[in-house]
Amino acid sequence: MDRKAARAPAAVGLARTHHSRWTVANAQVSIMVNLHRMRPEEALEAGRAALRAFEELGDPYGTCAALRGLAVTARVQGRLETALDLHAESHRLAQAHHLPLLEIANRISEAECRLALGRTQDAVGILERAVDDSRRLRASQPESRGAQLLAETLEQTVRP
Repeated sequence: MDRKAARAPAAVGLARTHHSRWTVANAQVSIMVNLHRMRPEEALEAGRAALRAFEELGDPYGTCAALRGLAVTARVQGRLETALDLHAESHRLAQAHHLPLLEIANRISEAECRLALGRTQDAVGILERAVDDSRRLRASQPESRGAQLLAETLEQTVRP
């Protein structure tokens, strides 16, 4: 476990001591993100707790982030259709609340699910849109990730 993941439980405890539900939820998202590959069940538990808290707090950004994290965790666990459903829910919420970077992040993660399901053409279209939107917003990190995944996907479809 990296240092960030190791510190997250302490952050949750400290936030609880100071009665900050938002900080607790944020720390739980951090736990989920950092543990989703190593300990997916713990990640899932933390993500569900974060989602409940953000929904109760009425925080659409936090809710979108928690849903996306749960989707990524579901994908890692091989629950690809569940992951797609969670991405769709997060994406709708991001659109409704004008959170374009979360829309893009969801698209890239959704494309990874579609690739895992063998839905390459769907994934290519989603990635092209994510890259275009990233460029329009001058968001270099998601643009780079989306372009890399798109290039790898196109390269694999061209290979004999």
